Amino acid sequence: MMKKRMKALLLVLCLAFPTIAFAETVVLKSGQSIEGSIVEKTDQYIKINFLGAVLTYPLDEIERIDGENKITPGSTENVLDKQEAAVKENNISAPTPKEDQSLISKVNAAYYNLKREGLSELACEVNSSIFDQTKAALKTQYPLTDEQTKILDSMKFYFSIDQEDRFVFDHTQYIPTGNAQFDKDLQLAVGSTENMLRGFYQTWRAYVIDLKFMKGDVISSTDKLPDGYNISYKGVESQVVKKMSIDSNFCISQETLSYKGDIINKMTPYFTSLSRGLLLKGYDKDMQSGSMRFNVTIEYQEVEGLQVPKQAVIQYTHSGVTQNVELGFSNFKIIKSGARQA
Repeated sequence: MMKKRMKALLLVLCLAFPTIAFAETVVLKSGQSIEGSIVEKTDQYIKINFLGAVLTYPLDEIERIDGENKITPGSTENVLDKQEAAVKENNISAPTPKEDQSLISKVNAAYYNLKREGLSELACEVNSSIFDQTKAALKTQYPLTDEQTKILDSMKFYFSIDQEDRFVFDHTQYIPTGNAQFDKDLQLAVGSTENMLRGFYQTWRAYVIDLKFMKGDVISSTDKLPDGYNISYKGVESQVVKKMSIDSNFCISQETLSYKGDIINKMTPYFTSLSRGLLLKGYDKDMQSGSMRFNVTIEYQEVEGLQVPKQAVIQYTHSGVTQNVELGFSNFKIIKSGARQA
């Protein structure tokens, strides 16, 4: 019975949270970034495994690919460095009509932003219910020595953001037991924890670290409604169209990403209103025409005067399999860049 339960748990992990063995970050010209593992690359497109779904992007949509080898589509030596320098110098910006620029500024100012609050770097410990469940099942199924049990129980996971806002995942060293199947099952749980954490961070940062309108975004249409706006916008050289519905207080009620008329991502975010702006408290997210669905609630804590996650409760459905996951964040270390900006 226990082996059947263990197999069922690992099946859910395989379907819902496939391990990222070699993680890359695909940065689109639209400003969107996708973290996962590249499964195919041709001279016309790449395919990247993101949380179990294989997403396809044409090379002309891609700004760069950050990862082990720092690949840039069609690049030669030092091209990536030049691109990164250009972005930092804001050379990708394009002229924006005055009224659109005013709307962009108002939307960006409406949200609680950790960078605006002075965040430079962040690191914390992460607890994962995925790993806890797998660990308990492994202990029951496999005979472990006291030393192996001690090592297993002492494993910890860490998450950090550096000055360039890059995601870093780490964990304490695990010494293999010599049991190939046990070690494989454990690595699956470790990889699944990383995968889910990366996916959460990618969405969360878009509302709390990044500005809603990034440099290079250009509004293509604005529909004024009685109680707000419908806004369509995209990057200067991008074919990925972003659409945003906001109310009169600039609170987003829905966002979509479309490529050549097909919706590839749909978000319904929820916010709590703070004196320093709107803070993301949860979201419903559909991907791959609804075949992948996330329902997420976020609880915050104050550390060094900043609002940072305390817990994320994630319900994830993919290919008919639903899994509930809890991520807990503690023992924060925060470095600020200086006094808070107005």
